[in-house]
Amino acid sequence: MKKRICPNCGCEVFKKESVFIRTGKVQVMKEIVHGGFAADVYCCPSCGKLELYQPDTTSTPGTAQRTCPQCGNRHDFDYSRCPVCGFEY
Repeated sequence: MKKRICPNCGCEVFKKESVFIRTGKVQVMKEIVHGGFAADVYCCPSCGKLELYQPDTTSTPGTAQRTCPQCGNRHDFDYSRCPVCGFEY
């Protein structure tokens, strides 16, 4: 992993946690589906600034998934149709 530097004071920042940030919600049939993105949160021990970075592959929080009843493919829950066979929910 590469060293990350605080843009505010120049000190090295350290990973605090991995999070999933919700950006909105949409109603699909009778269920509420949330959109968002995964991020790694880094904190500067000197000035306290927080920075968000794209997650490394080992720390990505899970995204809600479902299985298509037609083809069995697993995909993100917020798709309105299966990306493989086109089944509409």
